[in-house]
Order: sequence, then C-alpha cells, then structure tokens
Amino acid sequence: MWPFNYLKRSKTPKKSSKENNENSSAETIIRSFVSYVETSNLQPLEVRDVSKLPYPKEKIVQAFLTAISSNIDYSVREKLKVLALDIPSFQEGVGAVDLTRLPKNFDNLTAQPEKLLFAISQHETISEAYSKFEKIVASEQKNLLKIIEAIEKTE
Repeated sequence: MWPFNYLKRSKTPKKSSKENNENSSAETIIRSFVSYVETSNLQPLEVRDVSKLPYPKEKIVQAFLTAISSNIDYSVREKLKVLALDIPSFQEGVGAVDLTRLPKNFDNLTAQPEKLLFAISQHETISEAYSKFEKIVASEQKNLLKIIEAIEKTE
C-alpha cells in the first residue's frame, strides 16, 4: 500500500510538462518498488538479486532522487529517504536465493535450541554468500545518503 502521496500540490509556480512527466514517471517507479518490497516482505539485512526489481536499479534510484528533489514536505522526504536506502539491498550476482545473515525463521527457532543449531548449520553457505555482499550494500547506502544530503543542501 502506498504510504503517502509524495507529490503534493503547492502554491509554487507551475512546473513544465517535462517536469510533470518526470515526476509522474518517478511516482510510478517508486510505487512499483514500494509495492514489490511490501508484497515480497523484504527484511532488514537481506540481499536480493537485482533481477527481482520491477525496474532497473539505476532507474529506481533516479526516481527516488527526482522525488526527493521535488517540492515536498519534510516528513514525506524522510519517508522517501528511508525507502531509498532499501535499493542497495539488490545486487548483481546474488541469484535466486535471497541472502540473509540468519535463517529466515530464526525468531521461531530460538525456543528450540536443537532446531536452531540445525537451521544455522544449514544456513552457513547462505550466510557466507551474504558476507560477500554486506560491505557492498553498506557502501552503496552510504553513497546514496551522501547524494541525498547534497540534494537537500541545494534546496
């Protein structure tokens, strides 16, 4: 469910039709990304293959940057920033299996130590693969945040 309408109308001068088209396209892309994240239950510290995204990764990043640089209120901008930081969780070469540090059902297993140990041992290969992408994701998030902060400073 789309949590907000980020392109609120304001009493600022009218935008050109090109700007309106860019914002409309950005909104469509962002809505698709948010819908995917919500329906696929993306978890924190999870890495997925970029092929699972509804649009090319760079196009999604640009849509968020366009929206963030638009005339929007602070709370909406903050929500967009949080959502944008999920984009680096999608990387080339991850493959069909989503990567996580811990087994997906970890919370359900904590009360059953023998099942928990078994699940962790079975998850070891996925966890090793996750470790390869962890630094890349963190670096991309940091770079994206710098770009967003630079946009905000120019406003």
